[in-house]
Amino acid sequence: MKPTYKIFTLLFLLFVNTTNHAQTMDITADLSGEVWQLVYSNPKVQSRTYSFFDNNKFEMKEWYNGSNYYYVVAKGTYLFVPETNEIFFNIKDLWWDNKPETSNKKVYNNSFKITQRESDSLYNIQFFGSYIKDKSGKLGKLIVQNKLWLPNQMIRIKSKKQEINKLLQKLNSWSSENLDSYERPFAYPNYVSSGETDGWVTSHKNQLYQLGATVIWNEKKKLYELETNQHLIARRQFVEVYIDKMLYQSEKVPVAYFLKFSIKNTGKQTIGFNLSHSNNIFYANQLGKHTQPYRAVVDERRIIFKREDLTSLITQYNNGTLKMIKPNEQQDYFINLDGDRNKMVLDDQNVFFIVTIDGQMKFTNGKDVALISLENEEDQVRAIVFPLPATAKSVPENQLLFINKVLNDQ
Repeated sequence: MKPTYKIFTLLFLLFVNTTNHAQTMDITADLSGEVWQLVYSNPKVQSRTYSFFDNNKFEMKEWYNGSNYYYVVAKGTYLFVPETNEIFFNIKDLWWDNKPETSNKKVYNNSFKITQRESDSLYNIQFFGSYIKDKSGKLGKLIVQNKLWLPNQMIRIKSKKQEINKLLQKLNSWSSENLDSYERPFAYPNYVSSGETDGWVTSHKNQLYQLGATVIWNEKKKLYELETNQHLIARRQFVEVYIDKMLYQSEKVPVAYFLKFSIKNTGKQTIGFNLSHSNNIFYANQLGKHTQPYRAVVDERRIIFKREDLTSLITQYNNGTLKMIKPNEQQDYFINLDGDRNKMVLDDQNVFFIVTIDGQMKFTNGKDVALISLENEEDQVRAIVFPLPATAKSVPENQLLFINKVLNDQ
């Protein structure tokens, strides 16, 4: 290459580096909890907002400020393709209020592409498709064009995920040793944790719970992580109990839904637990549908268990009469949700099905005894949230089933 070309190339690269100030995209396939607003140059259009919900639902609202004020609402489902940054909308319901009589047709965008991120909340977009719907409500054909409208900008005015991540980051900013001693006090017998000073841990967990997120402590990484497929309901010195965030059905009880509990032996010795009585298990105490991922009003009857002498559990352990779990293994059991299935329709839209867990369990490794009671636990621990609509998996064969708190060994 000649020197003149080298100079031109360097100047070109310098121009690109100084003018391209776009930031890295941070959009994920699940936009639930986010609200985006279109920046309009048309003075007649006040604003257009897109609100995203769980299960890929969306709602678009558009306000006009012309001679006759009116607004438009569209609802349906969306699909985001991270590879191309394209969002596709399937409009199922669309209507307007106080729409001028002279407007017989209106074009509604069906898809757009996020082309560039300018800042933490500002994104450049390009519309490239639309639906046409006439005044009678009939949905017309899809028009696909490369440049249906000129490029526009969207402001990300609310992001639940960003809020969750900030809270999680703030929660993990406390000393990892203090947090670990708070979550696993049995590992620090002579250490007083300050991780709960002024309710640091519980207040942040509660704020996350109000946003529909729960966390689990990763003792290897020494930090909190967001729960995904399982909810940790109890952790003690040598045992942990989890609940699947999934509903189950059994062919033996086709009219019921079940929850799956997993008991994990995290110790070095075989552990035993007693399943001979319904008071020795965790169970679903209350269930219902809510508009938010938490119970706004708590009205729940609960059993108060009597205090017992647990030393007899060690004798049962030595006699081999308990259900045993070897180290690093787990035992699963399924509890049915005691309720009218007709009231538990799982295909409702944009609501949450919440099951609160109660009960107690007793474990021993032959030397120590652990009583795990949910009597004093908050909803962050006891409540399992299922966004609707939801599907149910099948209970595997040869599993322990509790039907109305009666054990059935398949």
